[in-house]
Amino acid sequence: MEKIQDLITRKGPGHLFQLAHIVLALKLIEERGPIGRHELGRVLDLGGGSVRTLVNRLKNADLITVEGKKGHIVSDAGKQILQEFRKNIIRFEVLEPAEKLTHKKFNVGCQARAVSSKIGSGIGIRDAALSVGAKSITSLIFSGTDFDIPTLGKDYLAREQPDFSRYLLSQFEFQKDDVLIVCGADKAIEAELGAMTAVLSLIIS
Repeated sequence: MEKIQDLITRKGPGHLFQLAHIVLALKLIEERGPIGRHELGRVLDLGGGSVRTLVNRLKNADLITVEGKKGHIVSDAGKQILQEFRKNIIRFEVLEPAEKLTHKKFNVGCQARAVSSKIGSGIGIRDAALSVGAKSITSLIFSGTDFDIPTLGKDYLAREQPDFSRYLLSQFEFQKDDVLIVCGADKAIEAELGAMTAVLSLIIS
């Protein structure tokens, strides 16, 4: 974790990316690699200077390598970093049924483990998600049978959004005290960054 956090603490030219950009970049390169810098910047919605700095730092940290003219792939060290994150980040995906909850076009859910005790009122992770473009964020804590929402209560989702509650229970494999962060935004990448940023803020706190 310290190795990847160091990539964000060092400022530099075109530095407009956050820790979530780095994690999503590694995840994207692993899934789609080899992938070029320009395509990476397009998907992450980063300008040329920012994506160049991000890619250079990943290469200098030996987390990615270049495969000829094809683009970048994740190195063994990069895969190890991702594996560490997956101890807490169980699932990360588009959640189209969440639109009625967030009232936003693009929605992403991030299921995390072993972080429920860090949520508190949820204000801290809300601010973290909003800072990267998310417009809506909801924290769901799995009680063992249903979901608790800080400040809204234990039965809010089942009462107000029963279809969404049933969808989550049927599609996800939750363990007691798992957290599902649901972020909505006007752009897909903003929803992804919001959900990832919120969960990362819990993991590193």
